[in-house]
Amino acid sequence: MTFRATLVTVHRWIGLGFGILLFVQGLSGAAMAFRDELSRVLHHDAMVIEPLAAYLPVQALLDTVRTAHPDLYVERIEYPPHADESLMFRMETTGSANQRYIAVDPYRGVIMRDAPTGEWPAHWLFQLHRQLLSGHNGERVVGILGIALLFLAVTAPVVWWP
Repeated sequence: MTFRATLVTVHRWIGLGFGILLFVQGLSGAAMAFRDELSRVLHHDAMVIEPLAAYLPVQALLDTVRTAHPDLYVERIEYPPHADESLMFRMETTGSANQRYIAVDPYRGVIMRDAPTGEWPAHWLFQLHRQLLSGHNGERVVGILGIALLFLAVTAPVVWWP
């Protein structure tokens, strides 16, 4: 078998083996482009607030969410793109077994919505895209998918060219 024939065979098997996962990554990535808009539409009551002159201190907001969930730690705070939206706190336990997103009114310090990741569809899509809903092992699989996609992209001209 020639080098080109071997490359074509490897290219096809990698494409077949990773095709479904690459499709999931592509579809969830396309949906991710509209994550903020999806959250705003799906959870309008929790996301859209009446803005005031200034945010409360971030420490006060942190104290609010830590009081609600003392067993979780704040993994990330997502600041909204618009002044009339809630801040999103991503909280989890060690190992990402228990993740929650909490929408907090940054002007009044009130929790607007508190639910696990599965009840926030836009954030669930983000976790699907980032780690295939599988924690750190999923992140490794996504990394391997990236390498496979790079291989497919580099070998595609060789496979395609007659």
